Amino acid sequence: MTLKSKFAFSAILALAACSVSAAALTPGNLVAIRVGDGAAAVSGAAAAVFVEEYTPAGAPVQTIAAPTSGVNACTMVGNGSVHGMLHTSSDGNHLLFGGYVADVGVAAPKAATVVRSIARLAVGTGVLDTTTHMDTTLGSANDIRAVASDNGTRFWASTADVGIVYLSSFGTTQAGLKILDAPTTTPNMRDMTIFSGQLYVNTGSANPGTFIFKVGTGLPTTAGQVLTAFPGMSTGASPYQFAFDTVNRVFVGDILLNPGLQEWTQSGGTWTRVSTNNPGGTLTSMGVAVGATDVYVGTQGGIWKTSKAAPAALGAAIVTPPTNTVFRGLAVVPGPAAVNEWAEYDSKSGM
Repeated sequence: MTLKSKFAFSAILALAACSVSAAALTPGNLVAIRVGDGAAAVSGAAAAVFVEEYTPAGAPVQTIAAPTSGVNACTMVGNGSVHGMLHTSSDGNHLLFGGYVADVGVAAPKAATVVRSIARLAVGTGVLDTTTHMDTTLGSANDIRAVASDNGTRFWASTADVGIVYLSSFGTTQAGLKILDAPTTTPNMRDMTIFSGQLYVNTGSANPGTFIFKVGTGLPTTAGQVLTAFPGMSTGASPYQFAFDTVNRVFVGDILLNPGLQEWTQSGGTWTRVSTNNPGGTLTSMGVAVGATDVYVGTQGGIWKTSKAAPAALGAAIVTPPTNTVFRGLAVVPGPAAVNEWAEYDSKSGM
């Protein structure tokens, strides 16, 4: 092999190490994070991560595997029930989640010495990029929970122990900035998403209380942000993934207080729980995603689908996880409407 050929081959290997390519995702399809390759039961060790695409009826479309070793690995722990939440970017072009830069089998990937991975999956191409990293400067020694982004080039990450972190660039290793500092406010940040230009998070902490909060105003990028509670929402709960249908309607998965898929609506500034649907069994985690006409619910036992018009009537499971694997976060592949909605927001806000 000539020197030129060796250089070209090395470049190909480097590219392959930082991104995984499949096919474009189909708008309206369901996407789920699956942890574990099925060879052995998942545990607290680093496990392989797969992005699974399904039709709305639950038929498999494609599986995209995240890198399992090397400098751009993206793995998860199988027993981290709040770990692996999945969301789309506001512009509709990407799916986002967090993991660990740790080879499969590493016993303690949540250690403070392990770099965190910000994974970005391009909807239009199926390319999964894991080159954005949060380094060890902040000293997180627990889960990275969820990742949000407006345009796929900057990110907000929620964590179990160091609050909410803002990462200003794509494709680099960076410390990030704590915009909400857990030691002086509250730990146990959980799911996080952006809706209509506002960042939201929920918590599993008694202080300031559980359930959903606004984080600052809009999309904050500076330290010292505060949480604003949704008036009327419960405390004492254990909320997992949540997904907005409109600014006045949100679906939440909760495993403790009125466990199951909860539908909340806002009127006159106060939020009210109007329905709860428990898919059955002991719930240890819940993923939630909202599509054009349906709501999807994921638990350790599988994925269910119900109508947005009648969310209290939960149907049968449409997907069952393979043996020795678990589902975590869910998302619905956005279509052109998501992009148009964000463009409209931009024009009104001057951003």
